[in-house]
Amino acid sequence: MRNMKKEPIIYFPQDPEIPMKREAQVGRLLRIGKPSKRYYEHIYHSMNHKAHRLQDLQRLLKVEGFTVRIISILRMRTGDKIAVLHRKDGKDFLTDIKKLFANIDKALDANELKFQ
Repeated sequence: MRNMKKEPIIYFPQDPEIPMKREAQVGRLLRIGKPSKRYYEHIYHSMNHKAHRLQDLQRLLKVEGFTVRIISILRMRTGDKIAVLHRKDGKDFLTDIKKLFANIDKALDANELKFQ
């Protein structure tokens, strides 16, 4: 009988050739795409929706094309999953915006966020 070695199990593959599941997970990299309408519908600078102003929505247009990392996912009572996003390079999005929030499922469906 031959001596066969077992291959080690890779729990967290780092090889880009190994396909990852297309689902939102903490640590995944995403790219911010074009707004689904005139402004981003599913990406926000704040979870306080009453504080959103037109100027804030216009400013968010500048984040198109940034590569972001999901740092946490909040599950709301309604069943929505809100992803907290930071820039991959660690810099702020804009002078006073350090993180963004996105309704992850709706943003992916609308192509406002795309998998890397």
